[in-house]
Amino acid sequence: MRCATRHLTPRRGRSVLEPLYPDRLAEDFLAFTLPGHTADYPAQRWASGTATEAVLRARRPGRALTTLAAAAARWPHVGRDLLYPLPRADSARAVAAGNAFLVALAQLPDAAPELLLTVAAHIPDPVPDDLVTGRALLRVRLLEHRLALAGEDRAEQARILVPHGSDLQSLGCDEEAAEAGRQAVGMFEGLAAADPYSYEADVARSLTNYANQLSDLGRDDEALAAQQRVVAIFRRLAEADPEQYGLDVATALANHALQLESAHRWEEADRASQEAIARYRDWMRTDPRARAGLAIALTNTSALTLRGAGTGDAGEGARTTAEAVALWRELTAGDPGPHRAHLALALINLVHELAAAGRPHEAVAAAQESVETYRWLARADPHAQEEGLASALGLLRDALVSAGRAAQAVTAGAECVTVFRRLAARAPDRYECRLRGALHGQNDALHAAGLPPDPEADRRSPKVSLRNAVYRPAATVSV
Repeated sequence: MRCATRHLTPRRGRSVLEPLYPDRLAEDFLAFTLPGHTADYPAQRWASGTATEAVLRARRPGRALTTLAAAAARWPHVGRDLLYPLPRADSARAVAAGNAFLVALAQLPDAAPELLLTVAAHIPDPVPDDLVTGRALLRVRLLEHRLALAGEDRAEQARILVPHGSDLQSLGCDEEAAEAGRQAVGMFEGLAAADPYSYEADVARSLTNYANQLSDLGRDDEALAAQQRVVAIFRRLAEADPEQYGLDVATALANHALQLESAHRWEEADRASQEAIARYRDWMRTDPRARAGLAIALTNTSALTLRGAGTGDAGEGARTTAEAVALWRELTAGDPGPHRAHLALALINLVHELAAAGRPHEAVAAAQESVETYRWLARADPHAQEEGLASALGLLRDALVSAGRAAQAVTAGAECVTVFRRLAARAPDRYECRLRGALHGQNDALHAAGLPPDPEADRRSPKVSLRNAVYRPAATVSV
């Protein structure tokens, strides 16, 4: 039943009344009914058991647990007496509740670190794409607690800081991520100075993530220098022990290709990427991890070709892109959790290839697959995936125009604009230009459909030319 009750306290600066949404009513009703509050409302002894049973029997426990977490943020007794015992007794259920619940749980100030550790430990590794933000927030919240548990053990502290940097990176906290990466590298370098046999590989692995973090900040020269060190360290280690470090050389080369590309050293980037591909192919016979690494290296090589920087011709680039997409499809079929986002992004490269080859109908199919994959991802984790959805929608719009399906292009373009508006409202410095590009692209679709243009595009700025970026994945590593 929909509730029409209105909140009687206007938001500051507004003169209108705003609706009190049904979830907020449910949260407060639950809080008042449960024993433990001091409000002038009669609590019911049966409420705790009934609410617990309702959650346990719910067909969608994620929504029920997320509602409890929202109530617990304002009513501490809901967390203490009802919410926290549930994941304590069944952490797998808490993880199955999904990203929204993990995000809400991580932000509850009175949630005990031990509870959060138990829940975080049940999240699969590699983390599924739809749980990335939730796990990252849980682990960021737990940093001080985990460091305290590590005590004076410098190696353990460094091993905590490496994934902490990756978590911050996934949350868009790029400066903080790079600082955590720098600290981890420094700790391992200090340990390796005294005991290189035990810690030199850890130096290289922590440098791998640090180089990616520097690249995200646009500090390309530093990122390249860091990744060159990684390649040199693993080449040396692999000479002595190829079985243990051979795959690390391939990963180091795949990332090195990205840093060389950013430095516009195209031929060197292509050589590094081709060597990484060859090494991954060799390792696929004995190590299943090499399959995802090969998909990354193939995707990067196709990106070089799309930029006109690779050494292969257009036909070879198309074959490379198709092989990368086929590998991601295979990996997604076997374990969709950690690979679905890679597939969605690799399809973007395929759309570019098909469009450049004059195959618009196939480009539409690839773009539709990318959009639908992103829809699923964005429902679970909009923070991490809405930008990808908007970009895929823009590609779909352009492919539909090229295929002569202008009316459908207008529909896709309108959704693209809507998503970029939402992103630009949250982060205007990052997304305002992308929004302008979406508006101008939508006007192109409107023109193709014989419809009048949206004047907002020209009010915002002169026409801008924004090419959809190709996908260039970087491998991160654990220590």
